[in-house]
Parts: sequence; C-alpha cells; structure tokens
Amino acid sequence: SFEYGEDISEWSPTAKMNLVPGSHTGSQCLQIDLGNGQEISSQKVITSGNDKFISTFFVNLDAATGSLTAEVRVKYLNGVYFMGTKTISNTVGWEYHEISSNLESFKAANNIPAAAQVEIYLEFSGNSNINDCRIDDVRIQPIHAEIESNTYDDFGMITSTLYPDNDCIKIEYDHIGRRKLIRNCKGEIVKLYNYSFMEKPANQTAVGSGSGNGGGGTVNGL
Repeated sequence: SFEYGEDISEWSPTAKMNLVPGSHTGSQCLQIDLGNGQEISSQKVITSGNDKFISTFFVNLDAATGSLTAEVRVKYLNGVYFMGTKTISNTVGWEYHEISSNLESFKAANNIPAAAQVEIYLEFSGNSNINDCRIDDVRIQPIHAEIESNTYDDFGMITSTLYPDNDCIKIEYDHIGRRKLIRNCKGEIVKLYNYSFMEKPANQTAVGSGSGNGGGGTVNGL
C-alpha cells in the first residue's frame, strides 16, 4: 500500500508519479504517467536464496490510455536480467496480477552462483504514452510465504486488511471511533455494527451469504 510519501522513496522513477485517493486498500495508491520508453522501478528485495518467487500487484487502468507492461528483473553485480513479464490492458476496476519466477533455474541458466546475493524488483513501462495508470499493493515474496498487511488511520485504527490470498476488507468507523461497517474488495457491505445505549455492539450482522474473509452470521451481546 502507499499510505505515506516515504513508501515511494525507494521507487526509481523516470516518469511522473503521484499518490492519489481511490486505492485498492488504504487511502492512497500510486498514479503514474509513462511516456514512450519511460519506466518506473519498485523497491528491491535482496536475497541469497534459491526459492520460487511470486510478484503480485493490483492495477487499475479504467481512466488510462494504452497498456502497461510489468517485468520482474534481477540485478546481480553490474548486470540486470529479465525473469518474467506481463502486459495488462483494459482493466475493470482493480485487477489482481502475478508473475511467478524460479530463482534457482534462473541462476543456473545465467551462470550466477547458487549462493549469490541478488536484487529482485518489478519494472513498469508503457507500450506507448500511458496516462493515469494506478498501482497498489505490490508484493515480491517467496511463493510459499504468507503475508497479511494492514493500513491504519491517524488514530492507529485498522482501515483495511490484505490477506495472504489477496482478498481484502475495508473497515469504516463512526464519528467517535467505533466500527460502523466492513466492506469487501468490491465495495459491498459484508458486516454492519449496531450499538446499544451502553455503547457496546448490540449485534454484528453479516450481510449476504458469501464466503471468505468478513463472512458470517450474527453475534449478539458483544
């Protein structure tokens, strides 16, 4: 997520880059404008292992022109290598994308010692001029790792959670800081909170009958 300006301090832009609202999780996402030949690089993950890696991210091109190319790159000493690519166009809202890479076979194919330390990162570029491309929730991790991440408001309250399966919830609060409702990634309300006079939740009602994080039933007296 891109909640604070320092979150993009390690990104390497040759293009226009801003933090804007309308994010997948949290309150901000990365907006980029890419001219022909311009690129933007994510933070780097440094590893000396030989795991299979997966690079995941969410893209919204609803207001964009052109298509976006994402490449997994590996830097070793003074060389930069390609380890996977994907071209994205015509998204409908926020869409999840992933690129899987086998670091062990990659090192062997490029004569890189098995124990060598390398840097892995994502490179985004446009096939032509592309404006108002939005990116959020970028992860680069071993394929068997499980990461759960939260965003917070200025009072330290959780505003969204992104689960290891890339499902998410967004939490809204009332004017005195009590949970009001929870939405899923589609913006649908999956849980409502009602409070009694004593300011305890009189009930928590799950909306609908779907499965997944944020699901079910009604719990009284909590």
